[in-house]
Amino acid sequence: MLKKINYSAIKLDRELPVPLFSQLVSELQRLIADIPLSSREKLLSERKTAALLNIDRSTVNKAFAELEKSGIIHRSSARTLQLSPDGRRRNLVPFPDIGIIIPDDFSFRTNDANSQIPLEYIKGILDGAAENRHAVIMLQLPDINTPAAEITRFINDIGGRTAGIIHLGDRNIFPDSPLQKLVHCRELPQVIVSADACTANIIQVIPDIRPGTGELANRLLALGLKKVGLLCATDESGKYIRPMPYFRYSSFQRPAAFRDIFQSMGLECCEASHMYSCNSYPEILKNLLQKMESGSLPQVYCCHNDCSARWLMHACKELGLRVPEDIAISGFDGLDAAETGELATIKLPFYEIGKKAVEVLLECCRNSDFDRSGVFTVPTAFIDGSTLSKNIKPIN
Repeated sequence: MLKKINYSAIKLDRELPVPLFSQLVSELQRLIADIPLSSREKLLSERKTAALLNIDRSTVNKAFAELEKSGIIHRSSARTLQLSPDGRRRNLVPFPDIGIIIPDDFSFRTNDANSQIPLEYIKGILDGAAENRHAVIMLQLPDINTPAAEITRFINDIGGRTAGIIHLGDRNIFPDSPLQKLVHCRELPQVIVSADACTANIIQVIPDIRPGTGELANRLLALGLKKVGLLCATDESGKYIRPMPYFRYSSFQRPAAFRDIFQSMGLECCEASHMYSCNSYPEILKNLLQKMESGSLPQVYCCHNDCSARWLMHACKELGLRVPEDIAISGFDGLDAAETGELATIKLPFYEIGKKAVEVLLECCRNSDFDRSGVFTVPTAFIDGSTLSKNIKPIN
């Protein structure tokens, strides 16, 4: 049974210097904080509330007017007041929290570039939240075996103490009942970074790869490198090695976008040159050897990310190929490119995406008509490096 406002728990003290209507506002706010996010409960009438609490009806009128003004309740008819769809959020303290759902393999290992990716987003989220006088809290989803009622209580709890949720990824678990229930909660504003959600009520903030890829294509044309191969984490059909029922990551959609942009700019993307399902060094080494033996090596490989690009560099060295003389290489991420000047790559704007996620989340909180199926983009940029041309001087 859904929890309702417990009017008998309202405590008013006529001895306090605080006006009774202000006390009633505070008490109702306290009780509303315990109501499920999906509740649209109607309030008792002014007359019934006054009689129940033994106070003047004008006191109730002033309290209801205050709650209506703040958007916690609204009039569904001339004589009926009920909780607003976003009343729980409007009932938060003046400087509420923004929640970040902890993704799979979240780590602070500084010697692993891939493990730093969540941290790069979080830097932007922290700064964006601070600029808007919000705090940030890290949230761990319940265990996948948690009963449904407890999952609902968890969602109601975070809905009562956060302005909204930012997702950095899933937990690499399927099925994941807590995540599934959370992403389908329409009452709680949610944003996913660098992915699109499989539900229509989650706002997306994704990188726009067109600017960076366009710059890379121009650089390849200038170097006379027209035959391009793609090194992909997905298979030929664009599927990854595990199901992605909750979020479809932007990184797994790159190959198709690369191909379209390169071909539109006059580069050749020969299917025989592409390497698929390359998620480890042995897979890359095996694929590269096959391309060498079949004579289908391109002039340049554009890789799924910087990690796979570095694996490819090592594989080339092991097989006696020179970079960039025999084959040029470009990555995607740009986490350490500026420091070494070695790997050419497309820089993904992690920090800016994090800040943008906060911006759109708070706009959604302020505007009840905000389009929660909206997609917001942040442009990428190309960073040149010596893996494309020996003329590039490494940064000291």
